[in-house]
Amino acid sequence: METFYRTGMAIALVAGLSACGGEATTPTTVPSFSETFGVARTEPFSVGSSIANASGTYRGTAQLSIASSGQDETFLGNATMTVDIAGGNVSGTLDSFDDATGDLQGAITLTAQSFGVAQASEFTATASGSLTSATTSIALGSGTVFGDLHNNPTSGLTASGAFSNTTLNGTSGLSSVLDIQATKN
Repeated sequence: METFYRTGMAIALVAGLSACGGEATTPTTVPSFSETFGVARTEPFSVGSSIANASGTYRGTAQLSIASSGQDETFLGNATMTVDIAGGNVSGTLDSFDDATGDLQGAITLTAQSFGVAQASEFTATASGSLTSATTSIALGSGTVFGDLHNNPTSGLTASGAFSNTTLNGTSGLSSVLDIQATKN
């Protein structure tokens, strides 16, 4: 029923735009998370006094890609990160991941390690956790995520970590990559 409603609304919108002389266009591609993550990584790093104002909550998206049987299994979830400049750390929770069969229960947590690694805007955090559904079981072994605060003043962050100790559906020792992109609230 919902599909029919959405299809009907889309047809009505196209007809309405055409009647107004507007031209309806259909998107041909939607940028993947990896593409938008790559663009975010090219943004300028925060510097100087902007770092002092970077503390706060950042919300965005997390992507976990696991190399399994020659192909990647990809899972998208929500990222909620806390930056504490005075305390010198970053922490967060990655949850509400989805796979082809639905929602995965559980979370990946990021525990603060350090801030200002090579420059004031860089941070590291330890990531670990597990996610499960009726058909999927993931255990992310402990590893380090490296990240940066972006823009001046700080308005976003990106982080990434590569792991070699991930377990997917009972197969252990798999390689995985965890990417995070978030904006400051």
